[in-house]
Amino acid sequence: MGQSRGPGPRGRRLPDPGLARWAVERGAKSLRLSAMPDNKRAAALYERHGFTDTGEAGDLLPDGRGREQVMIKNLTNS
Repeated sequence: MGQSRGPGPRGRRLPDPGLARWAVERGAKSLRLSAMPDNKRAAALYERHGFTDTGEAGDLLPDGRGREQVMIKNLTNS
């Protein structure tokens, strides 16, 4: 799946709710996303929409030291 970002400099919009429906219709059990680890506002937004932190290390950040925060939303209980 591609990346989604809302309009404006801070992208305050999640992907269309139809994305979850589309994913379930194709057999997906979950949605995953990654965010900058210091972006607490984004993490709070994703949590309000049912995502939780997986605790796993995401992709390496440009600084070569940090890692993205990986979050998941279970679609089997939606």
